[in-house]
Amino acid sequence: MDRSFYFIINPNAGRKTDARNLAEAVTTLFAGRGRAECAFTSGPGHALELARGAVASGFDAVVVAAGDGTINEALPALCGSRAALGLVPRGSGNGLAREFSIPLAPRRALEALLKWRPRRIDLGKINGEYFANVAGIGIDALIGEAFNSFGRKGPRGKLPYYYFGLRQYVSYKPPRLELECGGKTSVVKPLCLAFANCRQFGGGAVIAPSAKPDDGLLNIVTVDYRPWYQTVRHLHKLFDGSIESSSLVSAAKSASALVRGEGEIVYHIDGEPRRARGAITVETVPSALAILQGPES
Repeated sequence: MDRSFYFIINPNAGRKTDARNLAEAVTTLFAGRGRAECAFTSGPGHALELARGAVASGFDAVVVAAGDGTINEALPALCGSRAALGLVPRGSGNGLAREFSIPLAPRRALEALLKWRPRRIDLGKINGEYFANVAGIGIDALIGEAFNSFGRKGPRGKLPYYYFGLRQYVSYKPPRLELECGGKTSVVKPLCLAFANCRQFGGGAVIAPSAKPDDGLLNIVTVDYRPWYQTVRHLHKLFDGSIESSSLVSAAKSASALVRGEGEIVYHIDGEPRRARGAITVETVPSALAILQGPES
């Protein structure tokens, strides 16, 4: 049976000419195979507005052709709805797409949408906002904040991200946080405190190798802050899937967590930076989202 697809395309993700080509490819590939419509985002908040309209119109799938930030923006409209989330990765890290074996080549991702089926997964929620992949506190949030600010006026991609990572590490001062989860309370000074629904940040960095997006739990991963010459010896474990074996890392599974800190806390949701004061609450929302996954996931 033919299905209906609504494509939300962020023209500022990837190369701008790709957005026009992508819309043309949708028209060609989906001709005679059901209903397919495209819309381009015009700024912050527009992806959510478009997704809500698509859900209200009864589309079977809302396909976000963008990076993890635009995907995150559409989540409130899709949470608990009948419509499935489809992905055409066009971001810098594409963590969620990698997790579900979505081809990184947009044309191949489009072709695959015609045969893939939805899988029900959990969402995370941090301070009232949904995330599908990973949220966290620490240097990753500061890097994301710097990267997003730079991306408004400079090129995106991996090289600027690595540059800001190095710059943030040099000046980084770990916050003193009280972490409450699984009935235990501990004081941590993390390089990174991650709440992982899925395994990876993106770009091949696997922060929670044992995370499962449909088990009703978050993997809570604390990477202790250490001098650079100690940390660098463990860096390869972030990319070979063995980070949980590092002596710098502690991990737990929990359906909820509470973080308290002094002053302002910088955190991120799926790479999008946020700031809060005093406390941050984290929880899972089981089976909240249907996602069109790759055959190898």
